[in-house]
Amino acid sequence: MDKAPPRIRTTRPLPFNALTAEDFERMCFWLVKREGFDSAEYLGEAGSDQGRDIVASCDGRRFVFQCKRVRRFGPKAVEAEIAKLRQLPSSEQPDEIVFVVSRAMSPKARKMARDLWGKARCHFWTGAELDERTKRHPNIVAEFFDLGVQSGGLKDTSFEPAKRPTPSYPDVATRKLAEALESAYRERAELSSSGRDTTAVTQEILGLRRRLREGAQLKAGDFLLDGRFQLLETIGQGGFGQVWKAFDGSTRQLVAVKVLHGQHTGDQSRCDRFFRGARQMAKLGVCCA
Repeated sequence: MDKAPPRIRTTRPLPFNALTAEDFERMCFWLVKREGFDSAEYLGEAGSDQGRDIVASCDGRRFVFQCKRVRRFGPKAVEAEIAKLRQLPSSEQPDEIVFVVSRAMSPKARKMARDLWGKARCHFWTGAELDERTKRHPNIVAEFFDLGVQSGGLKDTSFEPAKRPTPSYPDVATRKLAEALESAYRERAELSSSGRDTTAVTQEILGLRRRLREGAQLKAGDFLLDGRFQLLETIGQGGFGQVWKAFDGSTRQLVAVKVLHGQHTGDQSRCDRFFRGARQMAKLGVCCA
C-alpha cells in the first residue's frame, strides 16, 4: 500500500496574496494538474486568455479555471469575467467554471456566478477552501511558500515566501489590520511598477495606518518609512524612545529600529541628541526614526 502523503502540521493559512499574480496562476496550474484534471493548459501565461487562465478536462467535460489573486472579488467582478467567456465561440465555451480566488467570495458573488452560468456548473476554490485543497499537496506548498518537506511532514516556518518573521501581535484586531496594510503596500508597489494609478490604494494605506496607531502608540505589525520596516517586537525602552526588532523589506534582514517618543518631537534639543546618537547607531546596523 502506498504511504499517505505527509500532512502539514499547522493551522495557519497560506499567504496566497503574498505571491505575485503570475506565481499565483502558476500555483493554480500545478494544483489543477495534481487534482486529477486532464490536458491542462496555462493560457494566462501568454496573455489574451479571454477569461481562461487555465483550461482542462475531466470526464469529457471542458473546465475553465479563473485564477484571481485579489483582495476582493465581488459580484461585479464575477459578472465581468463571465461576460468574457460568453464572447467566446460556442465551440470554445466551457462546460464548467472553477473560480480559484485567494480570498473568500461572498454569498452574493457566488449567487451571481451560479445565476449567470448555472448552479451545477460553477465551482469555488476560494479562501479557506483553497487553503485546504492546496495543503493536500506538500510539494506545491514547498515550491511556492518556501517550506521544506521533511520525513514527518512540512516544517512549520513563517509561511512567507521570503521568510518574513511573524510580529508579536498584541491582539487579533491588530494582526488583521497589519496584514491588510501589508497587502495594500504590496498592491501599491505592483500598480506603481506597471504605471497605473495608486491614489485609491494610497488613501487606503493612510486609513489603515491611522487605525493601527489609535492611542498614539506603535504596535507590533505596524510599518515605518513607507512600508520598508515592519515592527516585530519591542526589545528596549528609554527616556528618548523605544527600540524595536524589525524586518527590513529592502534587505530582507532583521534590524533594530529606535523610534523617538512622540512627546519629544517638538523639542529641538532632544531631537538633535537623538539624531546624533542615530548616526552612531547606524554604524551598528540600528535604524532610528
